[in-house]
Amino acid sequence: CAMRSGAGLALHALAEIQAQLGRHDAAETRLREAITIWKKIGDRNALGQAWRRMAANVSLPRNDIAQARDYLQRALQAFDSIQARDDMVGVQVESGRLYERAGKPVEARAAYYSAIKLLEGTRANVGADENKITYLSRRMEAYEALISLLAREFRERGSRRDGEEAFRISELARGRVLLDMIAQSNAALTARADPAAIREERRLVDRVEVLRRQLAITAQSDAALSSLRSQLRETEELQTRHYDLLRQRYPDYIRLKQPVAATLPAVRERALPTGSMLLEYFVGEKQSFLFVVNRTGLAAILELPLARRELTQAVEHFRAPFTEIKQKDPRQAGAYLQTKESFDLAQAERLYQQLFAPAESYLAGASQILLVPDGPLFHVPFEALVKKRHASLFSGFLQDVKDTEFLVDHAQPITYAISASLLLGSRPVTGASRMAAFVNPALRSAPAEVALLEGMHDPAPKVYKEANATRQRFLNDATKFNSLYIATHGEYNETNPLRSGFWFNEGGRERGALVSAADIFNMSLPAQLFVLRACETGVGRIQNGEGVMGLARALKYAGARDLVLSLWSVDDASSSDLMAWFYADLSQNGGPRSLLDAKRRLRTSDKAYLSHPFFWAPYTYWY
Repeated sequence: CAMRSGAGLALHALAEIQAQLGRHDAAETRLREAITIWKKIGDRNALGQAWRRMAANVSLPRNDIAQARDYLQRALQAFDSIQARDDMVGVQVESGRLYERAGKPVEARAAYYSAIKLLEGTRANVGADENKITYLSRRMEAYEALISLLAREFRERGSRRDGEEAFRISELARGRVLLDMIAQSNAALTARADPAAIREERRLVDRVEVLRRQLAITAQSDAALSSLRSQLRETEELQTRHYDLLRQRYPDYIRLKQPVAATLPAVRERALPTGSMLLEYFVGEKQSFLFVVNRTGLAAILELPLARRELTQAVEHFRAPFTEIKQKDPRQAGAYLQTKESFDLAQAERLYQQLFAPAESYLAGASQILLVPDGPLFHVPFEALVKKRHASLFSGFLQDVKDTEFLVDHAQPITYAISASLLLGSRPVTGASRMAAFVNPALRSAPAEVALLEGMHDPAPKVYKEANATRQRFLNDATKFNSLYIATHGEYNETNPLRSGFWFNEGGRERGALVSAADIFNMSLPAQLFVLRACETGVGRIQNGEGVMGLARALKYAGARDLVLSLWSVDDASSSDLMAWFYADLSQNGGPRSLLDAKRRLRTSDKAYLSHPFFWAPYTYWY
């Protein structure tokens, strides 16, 4: 059996080489020889892969679409017999693309929906061994393909229903990725559910995983496969019933583990204030889209010129100077800010033209822009994009920056959201604001900050300072207030985003005790406003365009309504000034407008260096 298996794999490799050389008849011969071997030894997974190769390497080069679809159907049957769902997803996506190629959009749509149904049906069963970027990327193909098809139908035929469905699938993809990222985390995200119920969930998940692994064993009899499939069905039924029970008893936990995608009418009617425009981005491997939504419905689906790889590179270039600033000796930072290397105005202008300018004609009259980023765009403060440059050969770089027209100078307040679906769960403002502030004494601005806070509005906020500003105090007392302000050190953990968080000065160390995103996932925070004046609190791990996992998502799931977070390391003194102006205007102008005005005030300060985006751009307002 092992020798036959080796021979079959060798035939696969040889067929691949023959196909690349254009010898498709020879490739077909080798693959049929391999298929004979796989049938004899009963390796259904290898058999399915061989049929997929027949479609890709033999039929498609001959432009025989009907034959290719037949081969893919045979592959699907082989994979279905062993419940190889990821391969089944891949086959359905390939089938959908074949139908599109043949001019059959209805059949293509059905194939993509079948792929997504398979993915949604396995939401709870992502194993730890699947912690691979390529794995998540494959999972996103079905969503991207369907969005692309629906968006094209919307643009070409004006089908409102297709446009709204494309928006729903975009939201569904965000929920898919959230689950995948949580499944890969080492943290136990209990979200206040009963430990016994969580253990039973884990037992069922593990049992499903074991049965699927057993089904994937190469050579098994039909009787053995039938028994395993029966056991799998029974376990999945138990799993479904258990999730129904969890949904009744612990809705917060199910909201975390099984997100529900919002429909566009629901978002438009319940989450979009009068005068607001919603811009939702979807960043795909091959195509990216921008959904423009107003109170009357979907205004446009715009295809953007950058897909994931190009956009990631562009954003990394945009952000690179701020990483450099973080790494600089503080004594050298001032000189660095005066050089062109400290911020690429041309790159910021290109991103503006590629990402925001296409939507401008739809934004006339908007009083607020609600922006839902995707993938690398979660790390971009759009206010720092350049609308128009006024560079001079003689003025010097800082003067060029001061004269440049940024989006912050022109746009209405921009508020960010992790997803439109989360907006539907936002709590309304209730009661008077009861504020608490935690100020790390290690900050240089701590004394002035404490004095400012203690002199604020009536009732005065409760200020935790010096020995009282501790991790345990935060965990115990944060739930008692509906407005929270944290001034401390932050940390972004790229390896494990749920270890991102903010530090309290304990044990004589500035970073003595960490409040992590995993801690916050398991809290219940009634805060209507949660402001984190710390470094990189809005940053999280991004892979395959799935969104951001970090403090922002944790705070939203814990119940915090509005957030102010930072996208890179921040300057202590200028941040303190910005926050003072923000809070001074908050009660009169509201959060988004107050933050925008504070940014503009800092940017137009008499101190020329404060016009640099490093100082005013990192803070973003999140709904």
